[in-house]
Amino acid sequence: MHHTSGYIKVGKEQLHYLKAGSGKKLLLGFPGYGHDGSSLLFFEPFLKQEYTCIFIDLPHHGLSQWSPGVTFTRQNLKSMCLELMREYNVNEINLLGYSMGGRVCQTIIEELPLSVSKMTLIAPDGLAPNKYYFFFTRVPLGSWLFQSMLARPEPYIKVLSWLKNNKWISEWQHKFVSHYISTEAIRKQLSLVWPTMSKLMPSRKKVRNIIENKQIPVHLFMGKYDKVIPAALGKKFAKDAKSVQLHILDKGHHIIGADTASLIAQTLL
Repeated sequence: MHHTSGYIKVGKEQLHYLKAGSGKKLLLGFPGYGHDGSSLLFFEPFLKQEYTCIFIDLPHHGLSQWSPGVTFTRQNLKSMCLELMREYNVNEINLLGYSMGGRVCQTIIEELPLSVSKMTLIAPDGLAPNKYYFFFTRVPLGSWLFQSMLARPEPYIKVLSWLKNNKWISEWQHKFVSHYISTEAIRKQLSLVWPTMSKLMPSRKKVRNIIENKQIPVHLFMGKYDKVIPAALGKKFAKDAKSVQLHILDKGHHIIGADTASLIAQTLL
């Protein structure tokens, strides 16, 4: 795989990206939480002739340089996309997003509805409102609890065990939350990323209306066994949407790999 590395300024911050391919079309790719742009390089062999691919490390990921406490705003995202369009002399962009990156792509659709040509989403966040995420990042009490839990996780670990033992949460939910408070490094990244990305929360209704009114081709890949972003959310999003094609794979949340890259890439060709 051949790619180069670069940075794009976002306000006073800098997002790192990998550039792959030399095609006339521009593809912006956004990876999921805990991943960087290199996780999308599986698609480079299939897209390099038709696309110039810009795979972006989101704030507090990879080599991006982002200050603690600085929010990634909608205006930041819109300005970044317009700057890349000017740099590569294109009038349209194509979008590829996995998990948290799917939420970014949907926000771009809202901000630049006339500039998106195609969009492929893979197990995307943002298909439905997340009341817990909203509470922990946008409500003062929730933000305090969130930071308190990450600073002193021990009492909350006991609470989680009580909730699991009394069937308030499932075994999987207990395991999932426990993982994200298990080590100092994991807690630190979560404490940085969640608040930073909190303003990029798309409206499912608005996104669907734009997709249908502008007839933007959208391909949605969901994992049949995904417990993080259940396939049912994809079914609900795609229902009665003529521009959305739903693909359910025999996978969990980790869909991207050598065995799926060609199939997913074909939706952009």
